Amino acid sequence: MLVATFLDDSLHTAISFSEHTNQVGKDGCLNWLATTSPELVAILSTVALGIGLVAQSLGSFCLLALLQPDYATKALIGWTIAQPVLYGQLSNAEFVAESLSLVGGLRTLRAHLVRKQATHVTSARVQLLGRLLLPAMHLYYAGRFLFSAFALDETTSLATYVSSLSMFVVHAVALVALAIGSAFVAAGLRSRLVASLLALVN
Repeated sequence: MLVATFLDDSLHTAISFSEHTNQVGKDGCLNWLATTSPELVAILSTVALGIGLVAQSLGSFCLLALLQPDYATKALIGWTIAQPVLYGQLSNAEFVAESLSLVGGLRTLRAHLVRKQATHVTSARVQLLGRLLLPAMHLYYAGRFLFSAFALDETTSLATYVSSLSMFVVHAVALVALAIGSAFVAAGLRSRLVASLLALVN
């Protein structure tokens, strides 16, 4: 499922490549240069997106075929880190949380695939960092649930009050479940089962 995310994104980027280059040039990190030299912006955004497209495509196919998984995961991690910067989305908390979760998943996958090449301590550190980053998206959504749960409207109707109170209970239960599930994933306790359940809930 992790690799499918990158295959889908690379396919979407390839299909609408010109739109993405315009978005990077006008709305992304190169927007400060767009007014003075639009030709340079077009070249830089085309090269950057081309590198990202190659990194996503080759990295995904190499992981599926288990060819050079160390380099493949490094390429995908690099693109995942560069993408929010390139598109100018660092202020978009949801996008950054999703990117952190992808980096966590890739680091966990990398620790599993290159375990024979790395020392036990290095593999354990990579896996721990991956497990800590993996639930970032779910913690973001838990925070959104918490914020919406405390935004109860004042009402004079008993039915509306009971309805909003029941939604508060649902949000509180969802928050506790997401927090416990994220803690289990980070600690490695039943992490495959919990990660599968979190993916289904998401």
